[in-house]
Amino acid sequence: MNKDTGIGKRCPKCGRDDVPFYHSNRADGFQGHCKACKDVVSKRYQREHPECKARQWKKGKAKREADPVMMAEWKESRRWIWFKHRYNITKEQWDIRFESQGRRCANPGCRTDDPGNGGWHIDHDHRCCSGYRCCGKCKRGILCQRCNQALGLLDDGAEKIRGLADYVELVTGNFQAAALAA
Repeated sequence: MNKDTGIGKRCPKCGRDDVPFYHSNRADGFQGHCKACKDVVSKRYQREHPECKARQWKKGKAKREADPVMMAEWKESRRWIWFKHRYNITKEQWDIRFESQGRRCANPGCRTDDPGNGGWHIDHDHRCCSGYRCCGKCKRGILCQRCNQALGLLDDGAEKIRGLADYVELVTGNFQAAALAA
């Protein structure tokens, strides 16, 4: 039997021995049924007893709210679960990418080390992934909140961005010329 996954142990419910088991404090280190059978039983129980899940949630929430350190750790763990789900990126991959950017905004015109009120954002190509989730292949960099918001408002359009930059230079030049003439 594999000591890490429990593969090789026979599940008494389905009879298979080629499936993984959840870890437990039992003598062999694994629960009595394989993961698939345990999940079926757990989901059925949760459907039949929704009050138990709600009670567990409230108990855990009260415990977290009473301890600020625990609450901060919980929020941080939820953040990384969300990043993995939404952007297909782990904390380790994020750290590597952010370190390669010098722990600054990836926009060469910004390069701030202040993320702004909204924190750091993962920039990805919206043309690649049209849905809510990112495939992970179209991530471009980590931006500060302001640059990410500006890029989103301009629909990631390079032509719009260049046009706006040209406009700002033109208007700034006109104001400087008017100030010199006066």
